[in-house]
Amino acid sequence: MYGCDVNRPYLLIPAWLVLSGIFCAGIWSATYRQSFSSHFQLARRAGWGIDACLSCHISRGEVPGYLDLLKTSKIRWLRERGAGRLRAQPAGDRGGANPDPQTSISNLPVASKQLRVWREETAAGFDVVGFTFLPGPVPVEQPGNQLPEDLLAVFEQSKLLARLTRGTVAAWEMVGEPDAFYCKDLPDRVAAYQKAVYLGLKSGRDTRLFGDGRRKMEDGGALLSPISDRLSSSYVPRPIVLTGGLAFPPGPWLELAAENGLYEYSDAVNFHHYGFARDFSDVVRAHRELAARWSGRGELPVWCTEAGLNNIQSGRDGASLAARNVQADYILDCARQARDEHLAVFMPFILVHGNDPFAMTESAGKVFPAWNAYRDFTNTHPVSGDIPVARPPRSPNPVVLQWVADNGTCDPSKITRSYQFQELGSGQWMSVTGELRIYNFSGEAVRIFLREASGSANSRIRVRSGELFEEGKSKILEIPAAGKIELPVIIEALDGNYFREKVKFEATSLSRSGRILDVTQVVFLMETPPALDLPHQVQRISMESPQGESISYISAPYAEPAITSKVSPWWGVNGVEIDSVTEGGAAAVFHVGNEGMDPLAPPMAVVFTPNGLPTVSNGFLRLHTVDERGTPSLVRVDLIDDVGQRFSIVENYGRSYFEPIQNTVLLGYTDFVRWVFGRCVGGQPFDPGRIREIQLRFPSGGGRRMCNVVLDVVGFEARE
Repeated sequence: MYGCDVNRPYLLIPAWLVLSGIFCAGIWSATYRQSFSSHFQLARRAGWGIDACLSCHISRGEVPGYLDLLKTSKIRWLRERGAGRLRAQPAGDRGGANPDPQTSISNLPVASKQLRVWREETAAGFDVVGFTFLPGPVPVEQPGNQLPEDLLAVFEQSKLLARLTRGTVAAWEMVGEPDAFYCKDLPDRVAAYQKAVYLGLKSGRDTRLFGDGRRKMEDGGALLSPISDRLSSSYVPRPIVLTGGLAFPPGPWLELAAENGLYEYSDAVNFHHYGFARDFSDVVRAHRELAARWSGRGELPVWCTEAGLNNIQSGRDGASLAARNVQADYILDCARQARDEHLAVFMPFILVHGNDPFAMTESAGKVFPAWNAYRDFTNTHPVSGDIPVARPPRSPNPVVLQWVADNGTCDPSKITRSYQFQELGSGQWMSVTGELRIYNFSGEAVRIFLREASGSANSRIRVRSGELFEEGKSKILEIPAAGKIELPVIIEALDGNYFREKVKFEATSLSRSGRILDVTQVVFLMETPPALDLPHQVQRISMESPQGESISYISAPYAEPAITSKVSPWWGVNGVEIDSVTEGGAAAVFHVGNEGMDPLAPPMAVVFTPNGLPTVSNGFLRLHTVDERGTPSLVRVDLIDDVGQRFSIVENYGRSYFEPIQNTVLLGYTDFVRWVFGRCVGGQPFDPGRIREIQLRFPSGGGRRMCNVVLDVVGFEARE
């Protein structure tokens, strides 16, 4: 449920701590590949886990009691958060004096409460899962971006993170819930960032350290980058690197991230589950299938690092025993399916966290039914030690492509996953400028064959970079060791109508003899923003009243909907009253009551669409809302198909972050994602013709409010 800001807050790490040398070509050798993929099965084992957060949600004095509590279960993996700021200093020195550069890093305590707790957890026999973060500051160059663009700096900071947490963190999670609203960056940027972090965390970690200052692999292969001979010589396996905990079942965001190589730089899939417990297995299978399709090495192990049911209205103090027991049943239902699906690690959310309704304990001495049930389940249902916890790539490509747009010339849209052109007027669009950055994280120069691979005869954009991509030209470039090349790029829109088009750059690594070694790519979308002054057609939605007394209720099977009003074809649910409806139901006036904030009783309005939504070219659902003050009302639209899948656009209610909230919002058919409270059926993505219910989700609380809603479908005309 919680994302992670990778760049805040930090204290600069002294320069003498940065590792000397560069990431050498030997890392990418066959010797490295063998060692790279062999130690995981020996060093780490599958097992039960829990989102513990002992390092950030309780005092240091409470930690021993919680560790004793955890030891009453068969829980092996403890999930923590990022360690905020780190500061290294010599042992015994509390005055901040400049440390001796020859002092062993293994003897430098890190001034971080979080890291100290992680070490206590490791010493107690648990494996720690942490959120990746950068120990020192790496600035963000472009306004609106969240992740830093300088991947060489990200790589070096990730190497330093691996050093500072050596022997403490067994697995790292990448950017938290990147497909949800915790991270604003587009899929191509998240994938490029993950590649740099992955390579940094993995560089030289699986080693013994010898007195001659060289790092050697377990099978005797030598690596470059000499380090102090006073470092510890104990063997420590490389950490596992997971994807960020994916908030939703696979959808458009994740598909584009996968096309950009997300799974090629991940050891395992990681997801979160807050939907119906009955759908847990379906979501696991969907993630497993997508990763197998894109990883290049078949199925990846699957982790679930958050699972929980929000059924408690007012924090734990007001929670009834019945509600707590329902929460316990939910966790056990998910845990059983996790075991049946052979998950590497399953973690309920969350062991302890203030007044969080998900918390399973108030203190180590005051626990709730969910903890007791999960503890007993882990004790009686062991996880097979044959389940792999990671399946790392054998030889991750050290060449990484990154598109860095000048956000002053475009608007990155998380909702549409695209870089949107800025309008100049009358169907004219500003050219988008930026850089294509080509990184080489290996220790020797790499030759690549670079081309722009997305062009077609009907392309509605032109990509220019000097003479590089004009008239179908390509070029062979040499990328310096541990370096990069930056190529200026201009992207022009050639069409005054609405369109969304894919751009792809591809780099083929070549040996000195010209033999192909590897291929990598960066893929992103360019879009003219949908606007009603562009050529379009409007179609009405065929609406009927719900059949019988049944609707696809968002809180089933944990609660029943309260039908509070019916004015054909709309139904009001959980306090929603219907004042008036136009013929056909396209426009309606609703009053939303003030029944409080019961998470299982959201105020909604529901209508049936027996014929589905109109199938149109470049289709958008147009939603117009206005309250009694004439201002927009933030209403979420959920669309339920004929097999019970619930699709929605939850990111900022489908609205742009770059302009004031408008009364009218256009919700693209291709931007709807499976929401967590609905089925997840393999092979059936969003299909407007199969939508059978429209559900409007109104904000809860805040007093009685009026909301005027108009719904129809807009199809934008495409150039022939």
